[in-house]
Amino acid sequence: MLKIILEDPHYLQPFNERARDLRIQNKPLWLIQRDVLAPYIHQELELPEGSNLPEINEACIVYRDNLFFDADYIKAFLEASKKGLRMPGGFFGCRPII
Repeated sequence: MLKIILEDPHYLQPFNERARDLRIQNKPLWLIQRDVLAPYIHQELELPEGSNLPEINEACIVYRDNLFFDADYIKAFLEASKKGLRMPGGFFGCRPII
């Protein structure tokens, strides 16, 4: 599966860092995201803010680099999407699945 990361260049106050660089249990958010998605991903693409999504003909997961998610959420999200079920936070095409 392809992973598309939408970059968020904004800095969070009072930390003066991007959210992706903040640490949770001494591990940067971007590393947590990478580790959680590693079992499902074979390729990744980072897009700067304002970029259009490329046309892709394969399954992919798209997320903003300032979001926290854990392995259980991703597993449930992918299982639900395979069954065609709605999962909070997901999108299908241009229609939100919320």
